[in-house]
Amino acid sequence: MADAVYRTTGDLAQVAAETVGRALELGGHDNITCVLIPIPLDEGSDA
Repeated sequence: MADAVYRTTGDLAQVAAETVGRALELGGHDNITCVLIPIPLDEGSDA
């Protein structure tokens, strides 16, 4: 899941909702929180 979030170029609210949904599918019961912070990368970055 982390790799999919890391490489997203989509709407962060939608990605967060999908991430929480996936956590629930994998057996999470409650208190699941997802916080995504956009970090701009330089064009020449290896990240």
